[in-house]
Amino acid sequence: MPWTFEKGNREFDVAVTGPVIVNDWIAATVAMRSGIAMILTAEPVAKAMVETGEVELVLTEYASSTSGLFLYYPSRKQVMPKLRAFIDYVREYLPEDLTD
Repeated sequence: MPWTFEKGNREFDVAVTGPVIVNDWIAATVAMRSGIAMILTAEPVAKAMVETGEVELVLTEYASSTSGLFLYYPSRKQVMPKLRAFIDYVREYLPEDLTD
């Protein structure tokens, strides 16, 4: 899965390879904290680790930006219980600045 970067008005993808390839945020964070990998993640997710000096942000001049986290689902009066549970979980456990 390529990483997407921005420079000015130009957006470009970079194929990323390395000693560790995972598809799980927790595993990626463990690899990053261990010093064996870099991860591409939303800045608010890494905010506490950056503030304590545990990790540092790199390639910030190429970081793409978004105004938040979005979830699109069909408009219905009755939301499926699984979807309702997911929405409630995200609102409770993700950093507030990601879910506003």
